[in-house]
Amino acid sequence: AGKRDLAALARRLQGPLSRQSRRPVKLYDRLVGFACDTQPAVTQHDIEQAINLMDAGMDSLAFTTFIARLEKELKLSLTQTDIARLSQMNMRQILLFVRRARAQQQGVSYTVPDTALPDSELRSKPHYRAMRTLDFLENFPLFLDASDTEILPLIGSSGFMRGIDTRALDTTLKAAGHIVNSANIGMAMLSNQGICELCAFVADHAAQRRMRFPLSVLELELLQLSVLPPAGDIEVIDDYQSGRLTGAARKTYDPDTLWDIHLAGTLTEHQGPWRPRDAPARWESKRHEEIRKIYQGHVAFDPNALKIWDSAIAHLQSVSAGVAVVLHPLDGHTSRLHDGHGHLADITARLSAMPDVQVIRDDQFALSAHQFRNFTHLNARDGRQGFSIQLAKQLGPILNKRLP
Repeated sequence: AGKRDLAALARRLQGPLSRQSRRPVKLYDRLVGFACDTQPAVTQHDIEQAINLMDAGMDSLAFTTFIARLEKELKLSLTQTDIARLSQMNMRQILLFVRRARAQQQGVSYTVPDTALPDSELRSKPHYRAMRTLDFLENFPLFLDASDTEILPLIGSSGFMRGIDTRALDTTLKAAGHIVNSANIGMAMLSNQGICELCAFVADHAAQRRMRFPLSVLELELLQLSVLPPAGDIEVIDDYQSGRLTGAARKTYDPDTLWDIHLAGTLTEHQGPWRPRDAPARWESKRHEEIRKIYQGHVAFDPNALKIWDSAIAHLQSVSAGVAVVLHPLDGHTSRLHDGHGHLADITARLSAMPDVQVIRDDQFALSAHQFRNFTHLNARDGRQGFSIQLAKQLGPILNKRLP
């Protein structure tokens, strides 16, 4: 009749479950479990297939929590170098790393299997998401040599990488009487220092050609300036210039790893048919909270990061008539700088006091939620184009002031 004796079922199941719980859990499964628990919206398949945890979809706060759990539950003592290396490893490599680290701490000899990634290769192989930077370093000098109009560089992190459509920006500026060849120099995975090195690279190559920019545009990335920078962000330019990264293979099927000269760095549209913004993943809530706290002034800024930021602006000023600093908009949230909220207003005043520097705030853009890909990035359709057109309209009056 469809009736069930739930108490009897529970008794029947209790024995097998208790026996299963006594089985030792393999270290690999524990590591995967740590990652899944830390970032519930990321699937086990994603974690096991990704080239590293950040590529699987883990955010900076979750990665920090994952590291803390490794140290606590596996009784590991990790250095900053260890943590940086772990950010570049896949799950199998993390397993081998943990086994070796535990053996060393226990004074036991451990031989790394052939499947492990040699230390020398680990240090020389760049992060997957840094491939675009390598491609840029090789192609930007060619881009400068081939351009017959003034260059307008737009330098920043992944927000600019996904948010700048050079064609839409150039067309809008042309209608306002400004003929420029803009370049999307937005890069993922670069730290604050990495962005500064990027500015120095751009300035050096412009100076070598006795070239000056009518304006340089630099994205203001608050997380990188705070005491809670994104985990896993790196610098690659010094290694590239020393020859350690020469010949690194690009993933030509993935536009995120390329810097196309003909598109001036604009990403090709590779997200499939247009659709409204993807539903936000559950893990984004932690990221949202972290970013909001920084915007609201509840998280301190790193004085050293601010010094690096000053250096980045100085590099661009050396080859530019002016620098426009742009705070990238977020979905459903602005910094409310015009009301003087948070210590971000102090940074804006500090930047505005610099010679030939002008700040464009996030609340000066009007973008709707469906134009965002997620909380911090615009989608590849009307979001990117809409932001680029509005940015061009903000840059037009600044360029007018720079005209001789």
